[in-house]
Amino acid sequence: MYTRWMIFPATFGLILQLIDFGSLKLLVFLAFFISIVLWAVLFFQFWKRKNSALSSRWHLKFLVSTSQRYKLSGMEWNSLIICLQLPFELVYAQLYEVLKSDVVKFELTVVCLLVI
Repeated sequence: MYTRWMIFPATFGLILQLIDFGSLKLLVFLAFFISIVLWAVLFFQFWKRKNSALSSRWHLKFLVSTSQRYKLSGMEWNSLIICLQLPFELVYAQLYEVLKSDVVKFELTVVCLLVI
């Protein structure tokens, strides 16, 4: 299952390596970062559901108290938020260094804040 899920990011990454996008390179990398983060979130959610279904089918039970489950759930959301925000921050930092116009930098900052 994992190998099948890896086809998308591997193909997208290979395309980025083989094709020269010229002036659109930064936008293509932005699309790549966003799509990889979304892919990771979808894969993680699918993996949890698949694991739960198999555990149920095989009658596996894991005894976890509710206080531990809450802590794990809270830690999971914090990690997820960081994984979603980090690519936007990296792309923002790269674009901010490349851009010359202060007006465009301001617009980039506004867009980045709205996205986050």
